[in-house]
Amino acid sequence: MGPGNTQATCISTWARAGRSLADLERRPFRLPARCLRYPAVMTSPITVQKFLKGADYPADRDDLLVVAESNDAPEDVIEALQELDESTFDGPDEVIEALDV
Repeated sequence: MGPGNTQATCISTWARAGRSLADLERRPFRLPARCLRYPAVMTSPITVQKFLKGADYPADRDDLLVVAESNDAPEDVIEALQELDESTFDGPDEVIEALDV
C-alpha cells in the first residue's frame, strides 16, 4: 500500500471515530503509528504553498527546504518536504502532487 492510500486510510479511520481534522492537528499521537510516518497527513496544500512562496522553479527538494526554512515553515511542513524524493519540480502543483496532500 502506497503512502497516499495509507494517508487516506488514516484520515478515514480518524473521521469514522468522530474526530475532526482540527482534532487530528491537535492530537496526532492518537493515530496509529503507521499514520505518523506521513507528516503530510497534517499539512494542507495551502500551508505548504504559503511556505514555498518565493521559490524559483524548477527546484529540487533541497532548494524547496531552503525556501521553506527561510519562510519560517513549521516542523510539519519541513518534515513533509524532507520526505520528497530527489526529483526536480517544475512548479508548486508538482510539489503538492508529490506530497500527496
